[in-house]
Amino acid sequence: MFKRNKLFILLILPLLSILPFWGCEQPEDVLTPITETTVWLTANKLPTNPDGMVYELWVANSTDSVPIEKFGYDFVSGRFLETDGSVRSDSNEFLINYDLLDFTTIFVSVERNPDDNSNSPGAIMLYDLTVSETIKMRFPKMDSLWAASVWYNMESPSDGAPGGIAGLDPTTDGYAVWFSSYIEMLRPLNDTLGIFDWSVAYDTLEDYTGPEEMIVVIGIDDNSIVTKDTARVFGLDLIEQKVTRFDILLDTITEPPYVATVLTINYDVYESNISFDNFNQGQDNEEFGLPVLTDFGWRYKGWVVSPYIDSDAITSRMTMPAWQIIGIELDETDGAMLSTGVFGDVRYPDESNPYVASARIPPYPGEDFLMNLPDGIAPVCLVPNENGNPGRVFISLEPINAVSTATNFPLIPFLGELPESRSMVTDGNLTQRFVLQGWMQDLSDPYRGFPWIGVRYERF
Repeated sequence: MFKRNKLFILLILPLLSILPFWGCEQPEDVLTPITETTVWLTANKLPTNPDGMVYELWVANSTDSVPIEKFGYDFVSGRFLETDGSVRSDSNEFLINYDLLDFTTIFVSVERNPDDNSNSPGAIMLYDLTVSETIKMRFPKMDSLWAASVWYNMESPSDGAPGGIAGLDPTTDGYAVWFSSYIEMLRPLNDTLGIFDWSVAYDTLEDYTGPEEMIVVIGIDDNSIVTKDTARVFGLDLIEQKVTRFDILLDTITEPPYVATVLTINYDVYESNISFDNFNQGQDNEEFGLPVLTDFGWRYKGWVVSPYIDSDAITSRMTMPAWQIIGIELDETDGAMLSTGVFGDVRYPDESNPYVASARIPPYPGEDFLMNLPDGIAPVCLVPNENGNPGRVFISLEPINAVSTATNFPLIPFLGELPESRSMVTDGNLTQRFVLQGWMQDLSDPYRGFPWIGVRYERF
């Protein structure tokens, strides 16, 4: 695009130089080509750009993405800024040195300041097609975000109970946030002892043609068995079924049939049912429906805010979205916050789990806040009271090129308060599904939701 436009300008310069000699003989239908476009941006709920980051206006078609100009924005005053923070002399007016309609898309990205990759856009925050009758640049996949459902639970599966059985200590429930539902369930355990067959007997090992992991006990009496040498774990079972291999001594001197002269089988479980943790996001994980936004340069990040997080040791504070009215969902802003982790796809685990006590965790984004917490703070109980537990859980959208990890980027699609009662996270056989409300719908609510930028333009 750059080379083609420059070449076009060079080609028309000689033509311009001879125009005075043509006079009235010039055909009346010759049109002056459009080479520039002025656009005026009208921001709605656009957050103040975070420290170290600015916005940038772009135009694009199938072959080129062309940067126009970087700018900042102050939500309180509603003013467009230069990258150094001063007010732009041209206010909300931007000049494009091309015909806007030569491009199919206009968009705003989030860039580092200074920019370490000026030839390529960062996370694409708002965009629209130039052929739209009314151009309103909006966040990618807004409709999918609006249709999504998100909930969380506060079970702490990685804890260690007396006796070393993980998951059996209810005192640590409420020390966690996992983005799924939870219920403690019972499952019938048929054939608890792992016995495959009580009666089959074989004269020789060669007579047995079953799976290799089966062990054949040779003999002709009623104690002959075939058993599986394995330990079965059902998901995140609270009780593990264990089977110890039995030893077979084969007398290689005498004639067959060989007989089992040593038999040792140890079973640790005799219950007819086992208790297990069921973490679930709905059928085939489709109920959440959070769109994957990594192609646009965005990932999700979970957070929990609570006054029970030591605010002297943890300096992280919540960055509010660009809302004109802060309602009850955000009226308790005291207290520090901790992150549950970053994830691109809600159907899979997040990037890391630094605060869990063991590897026994669900395959979804989340965190147990039980150990290795920043600045050596103690495990955090987020709902210690039977009545009244201030704080909130929310999910932010973070640009992949974000500068700071100490706070959230001020795009908050899902937000909810912590459970009021501690018993809501400690009662057994009770489904935990605490809903996060969606706040990204931008056009229906003038006070809350996601930002958008209206575009008015003039070509000349």
